[in-house]
Amino acid sequence: MTNDPFSDKPEDYLNRSLRAGVGLLPIVGAPLVEFLTFAVGDPAQERRDDFMRNIFEQMTRLQASLEAFRPENLRENEQFQATFLDAVRLAATTASTDKKAMLRNAVINTVADDLDESLRLKLVDVLDRMTPAHAYLLRSIADAPGPIEQFVADQDPASFEFKHALLTDLYSMFLIRNNQAMIGEKVIQVPTQQPYVRPTELGKRFLSFIRDMPAV
Repeated sequence: MTNDPFSDKPEDYLNRSLRAGVGLLPIVGAPLVEFLTFAVGDPAQERRDDFMRNIFEQMTRLQASLEAFRPENLRENEQFQATFLDAVRLAATTASTDKKAMLRNAVINTVADDLDESLRLKLVDVLDRMTPAHAYLLRSIADAPGPIEQFVADQDPASFEFKHALLTDLYSMFLIRNNQAMIGEKVIQVPTQQPYVRPTELGKRFLSFIRDMPAV
C-alpha cells in the first residue's frame, strides 16, 4: 500500500477507463491516449494535488490555535467534507491562481463559520460560477457603493462591454442590487437620481465565504 495520500483518487479511475476506451479506437487510439495523458490528464491531476497540499498546509497551520481544524473535528464536519470535495473538483478545471485561492478560502471558512446548510449550498453554487473578475467587481461595489457608471466606465469598448457583462452576472446571482425597494421589503430605500448599486446580504456573505483567514 502506498503512503502517498494524493494517489488513486476516484477521478483517476475515470481517466484510466477513458484512456482504455479511447485506446480501443482504430488508428487514432494510441496517439490520442498519449495526448490525453500528457496534455490533459497529468496537468489536471497536478493542479488537483497542488491544491490539496495547499489546503493541508493551511489546515495544519490553523490546527495549533483553532480547535475546529483538528483532524478529529474535521472528521465529524460534513459541511467541510462536502465543500472540500467541490473545491477539489473545481480546482482541477481552472488555471487561475486567484480562483484557486477563492476555493481554498471557501473550504477553510466553511470550518471557521457556522453556516446554514442551504446557505452553504448556495454559496458553493455561486462560487462555481464566479471568476476572479466577478469577485474583484463585487468587492469594489461592497467597499464603495454608488452609481453604476463608476464601475463600468471605460474608454475601451471591449472592456466597457465586459464590465457590463460582469455586472449583469452579479445581478443575476443576486449578489448586488439597486436602491429600489423590492416587493415586500419594509426597509425604506433612499431614492437617488442615478442608478445606484450595492451588495445584497447574499453578496456580503459570499465575500465573507471567500475571505482570507487572518494569520494566527
